[in-house]
Amino acid sequence: MKKLLALLIILSIVNIAGAAVLKVVPVDIGESGGRLGLDPLIDPLEKSDTIGLAIVIENNPFGPNPLGDGYWISSFNLDLEVTGPASLAIGEDWAGNPVLYAHANISPFSYTPVVENAIAQLTGVGLNPAGPGEADLVWNFLLHCDGPGEDVVIDLTLNSQSRSQYAEYDKAATGGNWVWLDMVEGDLGDLVIYQIPEPMTVALLGLGGLFLLRRRK
Repeated sequence: MKKLLALLIILSIVNIAGAAVLKVVPVDIGESGGRLGLDPLIDPLEKSDTIGLAIVIENNPFGPNPLGDGYWISSFNLDLEVTGPASLAIGEDWAGNPVLYAHANISPFSYTPVVENAIAQLTGVGLNPAGPGEADLVWNFLLHCDGPGEDVVIDLTLNSQSRSQYAEYDKAATGGNWVWLDMVEGDLGDLVIYQIPEPMTVALLGLGGLFLLRRRK
């Protein structure tokens, strides 16, 4: 029975790749459209649910964030693709128009509409670098769950048509200087959502667990 309970917990976990410069994270859009933290263990993704997604700048372990340590982004050209039983969409602004938002320091910013459950060429150039303390880089993505029981993969990749650059910034060690590096695929963190199964599937798993316990006696 303990193994069965562990299985049910694992199926509801949101798995985010470890070390990355940029990564996709789930955010709860809330009833008012405000952005709230989403804990997948308390509020797992179920059929007909809609959650928000954001691309964020990950802080690296140089030291306390008040020092200004972390990753800084000067330019990016990204693709975002969803596979599995979920639909990708763009959220609306106050006037009801679909729009993505980018960090205030990123200008110009552009993207293509959703085509075949993917957004291509999310591009931006920083007039000033975007970095720690303002983690959100791009947001207002919507993910709608179309069916439970299968993994949903949100794949963040580099578009090859322009360079995506970042700097590992360590204020104490460098005295405030940047060294700009080209991003590689390993610098991007994907998101995998392990959805909880349908109630009937859960019931069958429970019966199977009870059957195994009875056989052991």
